Amino acid sequence: MFYTSTTDGWAVGGYDGGREESGLLLHSTDGGTVWKAWDMPSRECLNDVFFIKPTLGWAVGKGGIVLRITPPA
Repeated sequence: MFYTSTTDGWAVGGYDGGREESGLLLHSTDGGTVWKAWDMPSRECLNDVFFIKPTLGWAVGKGGIVLRITPPA
């Protein structure tokens, strides 16, 4: 989980059920009360997320996947 402000947060994770993986990239704009899923180009489980500024971050996960996250300003 990574917060870029007191209200803007990101969370990653996923489920590996043995046969089918499902990665998650979630975003909250209200301090974590409501989370919305973002579409991802991969189904790999994600392990960590980090932002260098509110409009640029990365998520990393299983199999060496690296996703660049560029939310609208």
